[in-house]
This record gives sequence, structure tokens and C-alpha cells, in this order.
Amino acid sequence: MTDDPLISGLVLMLLGRCQLMTGQLDECDRTTEMALDILKDMELQETYCRVTSAGVLLARGSFSSGMDLLERQLDFYRQCDAQFFEAQTMLMIGMFYLRIALRSGPRQPGTMKKNFLFLVKNLPVAAKKAERNLSAAAGKLRKMGALSYFGLASLALGRLYLSRKKKDLAREQIVAAVEALETCRARVYLEQAREALASLDQPS
Repeated sequence: MTDDPLISGLVLMLLGRCQLMTGQLDECDRTTEMALDILKDMELQETYCRVTSAGVLLARGSFSSGMDLLERQLDFYRQCDAQFFEAQTMLMIGMFYLRIALRSGPRQPGTMKKNFLFLVKNLPVAAKKAERNLSAAAGKLRKMGALSYFGLASLALGRLYLSRKKKDLAREQIVAAVEALETCRARVYLEQAREALASLDQPS
């Protein structure tokens, strides 16, 4: 790490998000708290850390708390016109509702019981919320040239459309994801996109 506390805080901020994406939730908690302690007077960066903390809450099954925190941070990004961070946050929200729509989120009895009211309210509209957030995120990310995030949003949209038997829309999104992820050489997600594209040609 560097002697410059600002650089250290920014590195920890990004490391925490990487740990969240790889499922290292305890490590992410510790890293993000360290980042928050350093970046507490930098509102935009502090909010980025709060989004990471919201992702940890969602991953641990605290759906209402996590989503409330995400929505608050999203409002902040919109107020200060931080469009990249806004798009990232919409992507996270869209991915969460996609898991709900596809029934691929946490399925432990305790998680289901704890989130019963949230699921009753949101399960019927999860697909619509996923599509709305992912479409908006993809549009913003494409304009910015943020190809890796755009590829993730397009792949998620493709999976949503595929689950709804909308194969033409699914193909359009997954092809876009493959092209974007090839360009930025995001190998892990590119492989997932190619597998999703191949599944479109398999018999139903």
C-alpha cells in the first residue's frame, strides 16, 4: 500500500468491490470499512463504498435493507449527475431483480422467511424491474464506452429474455454482450456469454 491515504482509500474502495463480485463477503466488509474510514470526507467515493455494502447485505439475504441502501445511493448519484456510478448501481439493482425473477437467489428456508414480505411484494414485478434497470444501465454504459459493464448488462438482459422465451431479443442482447466482452477481453464473462449464445441454438 502507499503512504498517501487518499490513494490507499481508493485502492481499498476498488478492492472491496472486487471482493464482493467474487463472493468474499467477510473480506469485503473489512476492506470497505477501512475505505470508508479514509474516504469519509469524499462524498462520491464514500457513496461508492455504501453501494458495495448494500451488495453485501443483498448477498447475505437482507433484501429490504440492501435495496433501501442501494436506492438511496442511486438517488444521490442522480442528484450530482454521476452517470457512471448511477449506471453501475442500476446494473447491480437489475442483476439482483434478475436473480429474483429467475428464482436463482438464496433459497435457504431462513432467507425465504426473513424476506417473505419483500418477496411477496417484488416477485410478481421482479422481471419488469430487472428489465428497466438493466436496459437503462446498458444504454448509459454503451454511450460511455464502458464495454465490460455494458457487456454484463447486455448478457443479463439476454438471460432475462431467454427465460421469457423471447429468443430474438435474447439473441440481440447476447450478441452485443459477446462483441463487447471480446473487445475488452473479459474472458470469464465472455465464456458465459458464448455459452448463453450457444444455448439459443439448442432444441427447446
